Amino acid sequence: METHEYYENLILNEESLTVDELERLDDHLTDCTSCQKLQEQWEGCLNLLHESPMISPAKGFSKRWETYFQNQVSEHEKKVQTRIIIGVIVMITLLSIFSSAILFSPQRLIQFTLFFSGLVAFFAGYINQLRAVLDVIRWPLLLIGLSGIGAAVAYIIGSVIYLRNHVKVRAEEVVSHE
Repeated sequence: METHEYYENLILNEESLTVDELERLDDHLTDCTSCQKLQEQWEGCLNLLHESPMISPAKGFSKRWETYFQNQVSEHEKKVQTRIIIGVIVMITLLSIFSSAILFSPQRLIQFTLFFSGLVAFFAGYINQLRAVLDVIRWPLLLIGLSGIGAAVAYIIGSVIYLRNHVKVRAEEVVSHE
């Protein structure tokens, strides 16, 4: 026995029905007012679609759409380039910090390597969330990244100067004790 939904599907079916399906549907329509209304409304919709005039697009629509699409592609490429630049800045900053840490304390190489690996895994795990945030705070983050590089460079220079002076003072102390 067919369900009511079966007959609704027959009414809304866009492909031609078999003779048997047409007979069943006609029998059902004689008794079911709900399906009668559905068929009348569906036929009215189809008539409206067939009777509606075809409207041509406004003059220059294709050119405007092509220009719009090219602008969207260009903006997307700029976003991708900005993300790559930010990623490179972050990686350079992390590598600078990691390198300076190894330079000044090689005995802790394994600890720094593990820390750096964990940091890279952290960023890799949250990269999709980071992308959404980057869309919102792109330029401030770029400035922070640049200042981070500047701070890392300043730290490295300061540390080199400090160590240089410290080694010079220690050398003078050793020479003076001899």
